Amino acid sequence: MVAGCDFMRDELERVQAELERVQSVPSSSFVAPTLLEPSLDCIRDLERLVDRYRSERSQSRASTQMVRGPRQVRPRLEGEVSSCTTGVEEDSVSNK
Repeated sequence: MVAGCDFMRDELERVQAELERVQSVPSSSFVAPTLLEPSLDCIRDLERLVDRYRSERSQSRASTQMVRGPRQVRPRLEGEVSSCTTGVEEDSVSNK
């Protein structure tokens, strides 16, 4: 039971010290964000920003895909045959 009392006393001292520290900070140094009931104008502005962000993001993706172009495929070396197109490769080689 003594250990429990020691713990509670230590915890109380810690909380009191923290409270004193917080109370010593001038109130002007706190910036508390406040948001009153959002106005319709505020909501519309936010919707416009979200729409513009989505539009710019999709345009960015499209231009990135255009810049990358089609996937580059390494040309096969002579005699190299793909397991997926074995018949096609053999036919194209035999026609030469």
